Amino acid sequence: YVIEDVKVHLDVPITTDLSLLTIGWFLFLSIIAYQICTLLFGPYSRIRLKVIGKQARAINRSKKRVGRMPPPYPNTWYHLLLSQELKQSTPVYIECLGEHLLIIRDSSGIPHVLDAYCPHLGADLSLGKVVGDCIQCPFHGWKFNLSGKCVDIPYSEKIPNSAKIRSWPVLESNGQIMFYYHVNGKEPDWTPPVYEPIQKGNYRFHGVAENRVYAHIQEIPENGADTKHLDFLHVPFVFDIFSIALSHCWEASWKAGEGSEPHLAHMKLNEYFRFFGRKIN
Repeated sequence: YVIEDVKVHLDVPITTDLSLLTIGWFLFLSIIAYQICTLLFGPYSRIRLKVIGKQARAINRSKKRVGRMPPPYPNTWYHLLLSQELKQSTPVYIECLGEHLLIIRDSSGIPHVLDAYCPHLGADLSLGKVVGDCIQCPFHGWKFNLSGKCVDIPYSEKIPNSAKIRSWPVLESNGQIMFYYHVNGKEPDWTPPVYEPIQKGNYRFHGVAENRVYAHIQEIPENGADTKHLDFLHVPFVFDIFSIALSHCWEASWKAGEGSEPHLAHMKLNEYFRFFGRKIN
């Protein structure tokens, strides 16, 4: 047997349709497009307020004192879920404003918000079973109606008066479920207005833009009403080298609600660009 080594050399030219210059322009334009989208659609995403944990807890403890100090959270309505996120007979657990909440629909489809933990030994009721218009504790089988009162203890005929959980004011409108928080437990004296195009389904839902900001919940709306910081912080464009030709401008004004709407604040915000000093509408 004769074994011969055969070496084959193939000279294949390697070609590409994209030159280095084309790739460079593509990367440059991609960076510009990304920065413009960030500027237009996420003006607050660059805000990162970091507070030392111990200091934040001390501030919250001091604000829980009823008196001259404001409440730890504003007394108002808060969003919990979109309507389509809460299914029939499927309890949902949410932690909000330092509260542990259970959200559930009754047999008529009306949402209810309750404290999430059983007053007996603290079991998580969101892991329990929905029985009619009651939620059953997964630990000992206690049943609570959707007003928060215990209506059945399987092994006892007597139900203590203390066997109840808190029921929160709740509202479903504009495609979302909200609950009312008041530091002193008062009932709401107003409700958010209903927006008919959403209520009737004339608006199509496309998604949610969400930014996570490390700050107290009240600081964002207060920051929005602080119109003097807009020109100082948000005017500079994507890169400083472009600020000579293109600048980002704000005009804002706001006023407090009057008459029967003292809980409202009206803010008018006008955002535009200037190109070499000329306003672009």
